[in-house]
Amino acid sequence: AMFWAQSPRGAEKEAGNIGQAALGGSAVQESLVAGASAPAGVAVDGHHIYWANYGSGTIGRANLDGSESSEDFISGAESPLGVAVEGNYIYWTSQPIFASEGGAIGRANLDGSEVEQPFLHTRGVPAALAVDSEHLYWTNEYWNHNSTAKGYAIGRASLSGEGVEERFIPISNSTDGVAVNGSFVFWTNVGEHALGRANLNGAGVVQRCITLTTSPLENVPEGVALNGQHVYWTNYPADTIARANLDGSEVAERFLPINGVPAGVVVGDEGGPPSSAGPCPPSKLPLIFGPINPPFANPYTRGWGEVAPAVISNGGASASGTISRIHWRSWGGKVAVGQGFNPAFRPRGGY
Repeated sequence: AMFWAQSPRGAEKEAGNIGQAALGGSAVQESLVAGASAPAGVAVDGHHIYWANYGSGTIGRANLDGSESSEDFISGAESPLGVAVEGNYIYWTSQPIFASEGGAIGRANLDGSEVEQPFLHTRGVPAALAVDSEHLYWTNEYWNHNSTAKGYAIGRASLSGEGVEERFIPISNSTDGVAVNGSFVFWTNVGEHALGRANLNGAGVVQRCITLTTSPLENVPEGVALNGQHVYWTNYPADTIARANLDGSEVAERFLPINGVPAGVVVGDEGGPPSSAGPCPPSKLPLIFGPINPPFANPYTRGWGEVAPAVISNGGASASGTISRIHWRSWGGKVAVGQGFNPAFRPRGGY
């Protein structure tokens, strides 16, 4: 099966649900678990579903059939977004009120006992979280020493909390999701509307392994999940779960439409041998100019960005802050002129 978190409009204090469907997209239950508080990341083990309640600062848990739900299974987290389960432990991210303070990753036993708040300190701000049999991985946003430029990376540490690598994989823009399987690390590139991929050892980085389109509504990828055959991710404001092969081929951006705003997603194994994924396809978008961190990617410096981009976005903060399908009439001077499409908000919700 697959599980995901969703809420009607994606607001921070909004009541939401945990949904479930078969991996083929059938047997959809959008309210398998009801009453979550702005749910974000989702994780599963052989017995339970776990989710991060961003709105209430708790970790929720329920049986795989949605029964015996507890919204405050673990309390005391600070704006948790990511959650992951491995072996005997559950892990989650905690975001600070002030980014300069750095964040944390918490840990507890699977029964909710022996809560370590925090288990691991991060110098940047962690959001999404993934785990395999050896390491924790998290999306990491950080500032340079004088707070003039942001950098983005995938961080990594051993399951014991040692060997912390805050910038294990430098990435080119903001991100809300990370996932891992036995071969790859994938992440969602919110600012560039793409998914990146790297080998498990951090080599072979491709910032745009999968480039998203703009129909029927613009797609900002957020949560991401992997198994041995496919990569799945959530799209906003198109409000879908999408799927592609691990080499970026056969992209199905409307694989599963959702009646609400989906956030985190997790998937089970599809059975059969793992896919022998080849290289990612060449990017359809122009290359990014300027620095990709290290040291820092600063989109406000001269010479940084794309030539004649098809999309200009505020990073996914609001669908109405994005212009897509742009046709440029001029480029290269002090002023560039183009025309594109802007999602307009409907008074009763949606765009």
